[in-house]
Amino acid sequence: MCAAYFDIQRLLEGAETMPVAMRSQVELLGPLDPRQDTSLLPKGAEFNAPLWLTEAMAKLKLFTVNVPDCLGEKQVTTMEVEPRSFKPEMKYSLNYFNTLYRMCLVFGAKHEASRDRIKKALRSAAKQRLQGQNKDNKNLCGAERLLVKSRQEMQELFACFQVCLLQ
Repeated sequence: MCAAYFDIQRLLEGAETMPVAMRSQVELLGPLDPRQDTSLLPKGAEFNAPLWLTEAMAKLKLFTVNVPDCLGEKQVTTMEVEPRSFKPEMKYSLNYFNTLYRMCLVFGAKHEASRDRIKKALRSAAKQRLQGQNKDNKNLCGAERLLVKSRQEMQELFACFQVCLLQ
């Protein structure tokens, strides 16, 4: 168990990823790119880095962050036109709007225009889906259904608590 806890591959695979390209050659980061067989990560190497690492390394400017497929043109247009039908493919994130927003914050300068459009679309889609959760549950993903059920249970519990306090 202890060996699995410190397994670098498991740490790297257990997160949503973002496409990045190295700006300079860096020693000891070779394991990030599955195609590398040394500890050296060469300049120009392109690979998918975990979001947590991308966020941590963005300020160091070791690599350029590109727009991931889950925030591509087609997905953003879907968010803008049909926000209730937008369901990105996420490996681990239950709160995918939050994860997509975090991804958006680490884009490089060349994607600044895209970042603003995506942030606006994400806010609008999240708001639309939240408003639609009480109206129809058929378009919701499993995590959203669980959230709605939990919210309803909390409201019922709170109502019961109020009644008990008044008695």
